[in-house]
Amino acid sequence: MDLKQSGKCPKCNSLRIWNNSQVHKSGKRPTKRWIIFSLARWPWNRKYMFKDEYVCIDCGYSETFIDEEGLKIIREYGRGDS
Repeated sequence: MDLKQSGKCPKCNSLRIWNNSQVHKSGKRPTKRWIIFSLARWPWNRKYMFKDEYVCIDCGYSETFIDEEGLKIIREYGRGDS
């Protein structure tokens, strides 16, 4: 089971988990870190996705998840064959 589902670190069993969704907007910074999915080299051909990050405060173990909207972008524009 992962950090997101259990809220418990699989490496050290700590319950002290930080998640970037707990970060509030301050100024122009987004609440979640985002990644760019570039369809071409031109800026107007980019799609933006958010990623949810979970970090164990005690040992540093971390996991990253793409939100559902980001998964839709990958499914639609992804270059993978599977």
